[in-house]
Amino acid sequence: LRRLIVNSLAQARAADSNERIDISTSEWLFLLSVLAEVDPTPPDALRYSDWMEQVIEHAILPPPSEQNRSFLQSVQNRRIRLIHILLRWRNLPNAEQHLKRLWNACLHDALEDRNTIDWSPNRTDEPWWNWCDWSSIETQAMALQALLLSREHAVAWFGSVARYEQLISKTVIELAQGYRNGYWYQSRETALAIEALLSYSVRYERNFAAREAEYEVRLNGQPIQRVSVAAFSGRRFVQPLTLKNLAWRPGENTLTLRPVRGAPLVSVVLTQARTVPLQETPSGPLRLRVYRLERPDELETPGEQLRPLRSGDAVRAGALLRIDVEARMPQKVSRLEYTVLETPFAAGCAPFDTEAFLRAWWWDYAHEEIRDDRAVAFRQYWRDGDAYRYTLLVRAETPGEYTILPAHLWGMYAPYQAYSNGFKLRIRGD
Repeated sequence: LRRLIVNSLAQARAADSNERIDISTSEWLFLLSVLAEVDPTPPDALRYSDWMEQVIEHAILPPPSEQNRSFLQSVQNRRIRLIHILLRWRNLPNAEQHLKRLWNACLHDALEDRNTIDWSPNRTDEPWWNWCDWSSIETQAMALQALLLSREHAVAWFGSVARYEQLISKTVIELAQGYRNGYWYQSRETALAIEALLSYSVRYERNFAAREAEYEVRLNGQPIQRVSVAAFSGRRFVQPLTLKNLAWRPGENTLTLRPVRGAPLVSVVLTQARTVPLQETPSGPLRLRVYRLERPDELETPGEQLRPLRSGDAVRAGALLRIDVEARMPQKVSRLEYTVLETPFAAGCAPFDTEAFLRAWWWDYAHEEIRDDRAVAFRQYWRDGDAYRYTLLVRAETPGEYTILPAHLWGMYAPYQAYSNGFKLRIRGD
């Protein structure tokens, strides 16, 4: 591997500038990062070539022609891979200065909130064809490993030890949140995530072999209960903790598990009996409206030009109804991919012209299905600020009072879900 890199660098140095551009930077960095892990001495060709300097400058500040394109994920991945290389080859020219600038660039483009930091945010305000396919899990795991290797320079690169520890904690939480159904997306991302979390465990988990540990459970910063963990047959079990009659806040609540004595690595499963509230006023990222149509061709009429029914209104049997579900990407969600939108049919109604909604000009889903009790639409990518409308036609058939259940939008690989408002409908037989 070392001989391959040295020979390739020599050929690149001897080539003209046009040929040098054709070298795959991603492949170069992958080879160099692998070599840096097993060989502490960088090739001399790297010391005396300006190629590395050019790659670093391009990663820190991409040229104007690329700054408006959605290559942020690949740029972040490239920056963190460069950090890995320079952390192991500190004797390369200006390595310390480059490391500080690379970390600053990564922090500038990362998406950080109160509890987590996403080192590879997906900027969904660009067309989907400009998106790159770098895995955010891979970048997140590499960022955690790079942070663990940067401890001795915590003050110089991150301002303080407290800020450094905060970044590690937020990175771990964001990485752990990508764990679903026993894996992190693909096998490669799963391996990288496990390797990074094990490195974190070795560094931070105290008394990992201890047979007992005690944790304090906090709700929104306030301690509510302590739980003990005891070893049994090589594994540690804790009794289920029931959280009832607590000071839950409307909206977001933060549940924290803090070690008091010992700190083995634990996994926590939260289960909640969920009741879907039937809100009749459209609000939030998902809104459901119902219109009574005079003729089928009004399917393609924008909803703003039609008068929606109010929840509880009555229609005659045989009336043609249009159900609109409008979905927007929530402001607090940085990435939304591979989603399913389920719209239940109203009891007492039957689908009418099930293919008609596919002809609507606003249709923008990858796949759709009409099932016995609901319509299902699948979408791969979302763009910030856009509204996606799902429209279908039903005919009121059976007299009675019915409820259209809320439409449900949920992530196939991410812990995201949203519900629309419900709708009450009366069908008259006269």
